[in-house]
Amino acid sequence: LTATCHCGAIEIEVAEKPNSITQCNCSICRRYGALWAYYTISSATVNLDPSAVRTYRWNDKVIDFVWCNTCGCLTHYEDSDKVGDYRVAINTRMMNPSDIEGKEFDFLMEPACESKVYSKRWGHPLADSGQQGVRIPEH
Repeated sequence: LTATCHCGAIEIEVAEKPNSITQCNCSICRRYGALWAYYTISSATVNLDPSAVRTYRWNDKVIDFVWCNTCGCLTHYEDSDKVGDYRVAINTRMMNPSDIEGKEFDFLMEPACESKVYSKRWGHPLADSGQQGVRIPEH
């Protein structure tokens, strides 16, 4: 399963489809319009030339959003400290839509990215929240 920016300069490969997809409504993610799938660096291969991207580190300075310098796509974010098997959140809008059909889609009523505790957590952000998800329709 592959996610790429529009021009192909950034490519992220994962072996498995995401269990669910999260639409975070924090102050930055709602502006980006991203739909996040969470992996760890050991389960994702990020292929890019470091000179072809720019990053934005915001708020509590624990995640780096990664953008393509050529086409402008936001492809993913990573934990900024990059210690151990750190988290990689992939913007599933960079995947083929047929690859994510039928997946659970979670809308977060509380921001996931603005919490220092959550920013270091790798699993699914709704694991203990009791919030409900909706399914992405199959076409």
